[in-house]
Amino acid sequence: MRRPIIAMNFKNYINTESETTTLFKQMKQELTSLGNLDEMNVYLFPSMGSLHIARDVFEGSSISYGSQNIAPEKNGAFTGEYSIESLIDIGGDVVEIGHYERITLFNESRELINKKIKLTLENELTPLICVGSEETILEGNAFKEYIQNQLKSYFKGIIISETDNIVLAYEPAWAIGKKEAAPVEIVHNNHRLIREVLSELMGEQVAQSIHLIYGGSVSKENAGALVASKEVDGLFIGRFGHDPKNFREISKEIIMKKRSE
Repeated sequence: MRRPIIAMNFKNYINTESETTTLFKQMKQELTSLGNLDEMNVYLFPSMGSLHIARDVFEGSSISYGSQNIAPEKNGAFTGEYSIESLIDIGGDVVEIGHYERITLFNESRELINKKIKLTLENELTPLICVGSEETILEGNAFKEYIQNQLKSYFKGIIISETDNIVLAYEPAWAIGKKEAAPVEIVHNNHRLIREVLSELMGEQVAQSIHLIYGGSVSKENAGALVASKEVDGLFIGRFGHDPKNFREISKEIIMKKRSE
């Protein structure tokens, strides 16, 4: 059985040492108060300048932290990029790859994303790979064709086994930063299609080992409905998680829904 996941991307909203330290301590306290944190994986992606604070606050806990991006190689002439060597050195164990903003604002190609996935797996870290970044609503065969092409590009030349810890975050561009998340029916159906494509590309055993989570305007009000499918293993949260109590409530919803499956 795949462990439920709650992940959060802080983007560049929380950046100063004081506000980051305060927020992380509050989040740790709220999550610990659940009493069943061992039932799920927690992945946090602070702004790059705050990774050392994540280490200081979360070290020794079951809360994982990682970078929102890495350079495509361990080291070299990549001015302004973040090295996976630095992430490993600071105790991070998860890497966010292929976010819609990286693709649109920084022109990341599928080839570049493929290199970052390969590097992350080679270093035995967990890649959290954003997929389904389509601009318009896609369903059925249109979505399946889109995701098939995307995943073929992302995993080209990479041999995946069921022991690899891989997370795919379905984040449709048309649902990011909106008042409402994508309709539940679309989320559930598209997760099923992603799993179907994974099975066709990698085999059923590997496909069942990969975690699929949803991201895009997740809130405590819609969290329960979004994860009410065996194909949705968790949620990827943005601005609605800036309130630690909201983050706790969303975590609680995920645990309760997955416990009842």
